Order: sequence, then structure tokens, then C-alpha cells
Amino acid sequence: MNDNNPHFLVQLSPEHQLDDTALNARRALGLLTEEETAKILQLGSISTLATWRGQRKGPDYVKLGKTVFYTAPLLQKWIQDCYTEQQALKVAA
Repeated sequence: MNDNNPHFLVQLSPEHQLDDTALNARRALGLLTEEETAKILQLGSISTLATWRGQRKGPDYVKLGKTVFYTAPLLQKWIQDCYTEQQALKVAA
């Protein structure tokens, strides 16, 4: 990675930097970080995801080591489940 790249918006501390191989592997596996997931779901912060995990609600996730990841299929399933629940509430009302 080139830290001098002007397209780099966030500077990561050395222990959080991924080399190109690891980053490409994560992308190839379709793993989304908490930050990416929070943006996709338009959440204010990743702490919402952590709260949901503690409450056993929100989208399913994958934990590799100490790191939490999400995948597009898991997010799609959760969104579909939310939609189905909302539709059932409308019918019941």
C-alpha cells in the first residue's frame, strides 16, 4: 500500500493496515468490515452493530479471530427478514 496515495482517505495505524494480498483475499471472500456494513445500512456508527450483536439482533455475522465481518448475502437475508416482518405487521394492523 502506498501511504502517499492522495485517494487514501483514512490513515490506519500499522497494526490495522492490511497488505494488498490480505485486502484482496478479504474482498474475494466477500467479507465486509463493520465500517463498510454500517455505511451500507446507513447507521450512525459501528457501535450500533456491536449493540445489536450483544442483543442477538441485527444481521448475522462471521467472526474470524477477534474481527467481525459481514457478507452481502447475510445482509440481504436480514433486510428481507425485516421487510417480511414489516409486511406482516401491516397486515395485522
